[in-house]
Amino acid sequence: MPTAGLRNVVDRLRHAATRRAAAGLSCGDLLEQFVTRRDEGAFAELVRRHGPRVFAVCRRVLGHHQLAEDAYQAVFVVLARKAHVIQPRSAVGGFLYGVARKAALEAFAVSRRRKETLAARVPETQAVACTTVDSDVLAMLDEEIANLSDAYRAAVVLCELDGVGRADAARELGIAEGTLSSRLAAARKQLAARLTKRGVTFSASLFAAVAESAHAAPPPVELAAILPPTVSAIVTGVMRTMIFAKLKTAATLGVLLTVFAAWSFVPSTAPNAAAAPLPKEPADEGLLWTFDKKAAVLIAYTPDGKVEKKLTLKDGKHFLGFTPDGTKVLFAGKHGESAADDATDLTLHQRSVWEDTAGTDLGVPYQPGDQFILSPDDKKVVRTRIAELEIIDDQRYHIFENRLFDVEAKTDEKIDVPKDYQIMQWAADGKSWRAIQNNIGRDPKLPNYRWVTVPVAGGKPTPINDGYSLMWLTPSRDDKAFLAAGWEHPFRKTGFKWFNVSPTGKFQEVAEYEKTAFLVMRWSPDGKRVAAARYEYDPDTGKLHDATLFTAKPGGTDVQKVARFEDDNQNTTFLGWFPTKPAAKK
Repeated sequence: MPTAGLRNVVDRLRHAATRRAAAGLSCGDLLEQFVTRRDEGAFAELVRRHGPRVFAVCRRVLGHHQLAEDAYQAVFVVLARKAHVIQPRSAVGGFLYGVARKAALEAFAVSRRRKETLAARVPETQAVACTTVDSDVLAMLDEEIANLSDAYRAAVVLCELDGVGRADAARELGIAEGTLSSRLAAARKQLAARLTKRGVTFSASLFAAVAESAHAAPPPVELAAILPPTVSAIVTGVMRTMIFAKLKTAATLGVLLTVFAAWSFVPSTAPNAAAAPLPKEPADEGLLWTFDKKAAVLIAYTPDGKVEKKLTLKDGKHFLGFTPDGTKVLFAGKHGESAADDATDLTLHQRSVWEDTAGTDLGVPYQPGDQFILSPDDKKVVRTRIAELEIIDDQRYHIFENRLFDVEAKTDEKIDVPKDYQIMQWAADGKSWRAIQNNIGRDPKLPNYRWVTVPVAGGKPTPINDGYSLMWLTPSRDDKAFLAAGWEHPFRKTGFKWFNVSPTGKFQEVAEYEKTAFLVMRWSPDGKRVAAARYEYDPDTGKLHDATLFTAKPGGTDVQKVARFEDDNQNTTFLGWFPTKPAAKK
């Protein structure tokens, strides 16, 4: 993009854009031209077509006119950087609708970080034709449309807001007209149910009101090489949120499943450097285990970076992690054996990581995406499964089914926890679980990622991190202190912070890492050191790239590199720092 931005581009290429529109090019065609040829005229036409609605969404969320303009600018900067990920290309309208609300929410967060106060809502520059609909109701509808899945939102924006006929819309989206009609019906049903819960009666007139509200001329879009600070901050926040969405999706599909599973299988460790040394235990430096998903290889490193062992898994697709003591591999199999990639009716199995033995069938049903958390005595298993998927501003929100299986008694029962809780860990005493709740775009009063302790016997959950947003949490040996990675709430940061959490719940910041998508941290077997895998990303492109595995003292000093991975899309996961083979056999 030229430094002068699209204000001059629109003027310079007005006739070319007009010819494209007259020729009947769809938005999908325009986006494809921009992706493949960086066609500025095609981009300018997309801005012309979608700008009014994007600006209307930003104003309804923010009210504050300057912030709305900054959020509006940020939306199209994000489009310029993320256009290639939009599939199908004709879904660009739905994509922009979701990004518009996300950018507006990020603008509000930026204003709070800078200690600004939102002014009262400014009058619309042009009166809304449908004056009978309250602006707050339209804002609720904006939110719920953004909450729809990508497919549903694309259909609603095309047909209900843009007024495209169903036959033409189906052609643009590359689906059958009957499929489009089914999506629209399902989307209407979801919107009606959600709005009813909020005290709003849904009707087709609400769509008309949203469409009519997009009459005010938006400001020109500037895609300068150097963005204004506020716009740049909004873009960074939105891109980071999209990174988290990608990571969350990857976890669902299995790319991060081993990381989440290993969370629960971390060996017992000491809480921090100030804790009393472990009594009468032999020194054991242990091995740092990683899993190369692409090659289906487990690799064990010594703390000084030497490769001690490599295990090629014939059933790498079904690898699920380690048992708590690090001596056994968990995998999905059939009748005690490994299974083909396309096999069905699989169950949870375990086998020795050191010996080529057959697996033991634990009898817990498995399907791709399931996560398993073993009890401290290995006699019970919690299985978390995604029962429903919702998308809010391109963030994937999962409705979970958490079930408890007794391996010996061969029973299972549903765990009574809120539907948006995902149980992630089993406390060392076996009396409670820890669960995570994703609140991005939901309740601004709660952390983006909120951890709670849930009593196994039932009772009220206890928050762990109400003052912080944590994506990662690793317990100590006594289960009272943690290693944590995240940021303060409500202020979102450009990088991750490493925190030590004391037994009293006090957070101590250890380090902050810029251009970092996330950290995965583990204690050493003796509790005297910490290992961390830092996964990096490019904030301009939103792409993940290399990862570094290192060790340090709990206070963040004496950092020593173990390994570095060329790790696009996070092919390598850090599973844990487990005892060596002799210690594991004890």
